[in-house]
Amino acid sequence: MSMQPALNTSATVTADSPKGPVFPLYLEIEVGGKSKDELIAEIKSGGCDVSSWAADIMFKPAWKPGEKQMVKFARVKVRDLGFTKNPLICDIFARIRELGHSLCEPSDGPAIRLALKEQPVGDIFWTAMEQIADYEDNPFVFYVERYDDGKQWLDAYWVRLGCELVFRLCK
Repeated sequence: MSMQPALNTSATVTADSPKGPVFPLYLEIEVGGKSKDELIAEIKSGGCDVSSWAADIMFKPAWKPGEKQMVKFARVKVRDLGFTKNPLICDIFARIRELGHSLCEPSDGPAIRLALKEQPVGDIFWTAMEQIADYEDNPFVFYVERYDDGKQWLDAYWVRLGCELVFRLCK
């Protein structure tokens, strides 16, 4: 039985933050409990692509499948976290935690890619997660994107501050 993701594009459903802004619920899905090979096969069988960079970081020791659980995610711009200038990545991560939320787990990016079957064309965001070094020691995070040609990808690259990001909402 496949669970349909709860995708919210309205600001009416929110998750309380104990210490700051209230962020809209972007997505609620089941994550974890699947191996790298299972996730890659499911993503590809769903008509999406997995970049070589994304596959590479999924096969690093830092990538873990995680426990199966339901997770709520917020999606924001960096400025929504209270920044007025380009912060360091460590500052973004510290702010998410300061607000009582959590970074994404390594298995969240692939799970989100699987859930967003109808991602809008031209849409891209990164997962606020501890970076995983690729084969050349570049610190990468997952990107979930749909190009203008309609092709959907799970990708990995350096954090781009101009793109939106997702993180785990507090429970």
